[in-house]
Amino acid sequence: MDEIGVAQESVPGAAYATAALRGVPAIIAEVGQQGICDAASVQRRLRGLQNVLASLAMIDPGGPALPDPEPMDQMVWMRTEIFATYHPSVVVRVRVVSGQKIGELRDLFGERLMSLEAAASGVVVFLVTSLAVKRGDPLLGIGVPTSL
Repeated sequence: MDEIGVAQESVPGAAYATAALRGVPAIIAEVGQQGICDAASVQRRLRGLQNVLASLAMIDPGGPALPDPEPMDQMVWMRTEIFATYHPSVVVRVRVVSGQKIGELRDLFGERLMSLEAAASGVVVFLVTSLAVKRGDPLLGIGVPTSL
């Protein structure tokens, strides 16, 4: 399956996936977490926007060049099948291997209901930070690099 099919299948109806199906470049401009607007996140978002504009030759580059992004073939979404509290043991940008423990789901009293293991080898690129999760909620997304 190609990148476009994976994007549309992973997040149906998402604007970036729909744009990709129509051959229109798109990005997800997310920085920070939990809707918090802090100065460091604002500066990262601004730097990212400037880098995009510079790569399109719309403005001069500002600051040192960043490393090229790592190409990924697919995004593996892990979702919960139960109502629980979510306790991840990984963070965004960490590499995981298939079967590695990445967290657990607990009941409201803190008793472990189940351990969670990585469904693929790759890089954690999306991580839910809310404690309460319900059946069908995403927990994390693992980007599978092209090289694997």
